[in-house]
Amino acid sequence: MWLNIIGSIIILVIVVLTIRGIIRDKNSSKLKHTIQNNKEKRNSEIKKETEEVKRKQRPPEM
Repeated sequence: MWLNIIGSIIILVIVVLTIRGIIRDKNSSKLKHTIQNNKEKRNSEIKKETEEVKRKQRPPEM
């Protein structure tokens, strides 16, 4: 009887830890995706700014 109870508790703990790990993996992948999107947005903003500065520095064409 005691082995039955202890075995049930161990199985329950394993199931809970597995579910928490899966949830954590989903959240971390969402976070990585968000970070990647933010980097891409920032890089495109930097490109636009540098192009604008280059355009302003160029002498006007005749």
